[in-house]
Amino acid sequence: MKPLQALGMALVVLLVAAIVIFFAFAEAYQVPGNSMSPSLKRGDRILVAKFVGPIKPDRGDIVAYNVSAIRCGSPGAAVFVHRFVRRRSGRFVMRGDNRRQSCDSRVLGAMPRDALIGQVVAVYWPPSRWGFR
Repeated sequence: MKPLQALGMALVVLLVAAIVIFFAFAEAYQVPGNSMSPSLKRGDRILVAKFVGPIKPDRGDIVAYNVSAIRCGSPGAAVFVHRFVRRRSGRFVMRGDNRRQSCDSRVLGAMPRDALIGQVVAVYWPPSRWGFR
């Protein structure tokens, strides 16, 4: 194998490995409503870096979390996206940027650590809203 081909092959292998590792620690979601408008809008497709181990959000981070959405008018469980505000009694208080349309900790109460999925790191769709958060 020629040196240039070997380098190309190594770069392809590294790229594939990086993508596999990234998706092992990240998930894609769709923003369910307008509670985070204008930061995130209904239908935005986002990448969420999963919290692994004791990692916790910092104040102001936009976080995805699982919640029973019955109190918000939706049956069953859902993934919500809100901004982390503070810890209270070992639980996490979340608030939407658009308070009028936000079913957040004011309705649901503070979230336990095991409900947190991870931090929103990027919007990947639609292209007009691409960017890192």
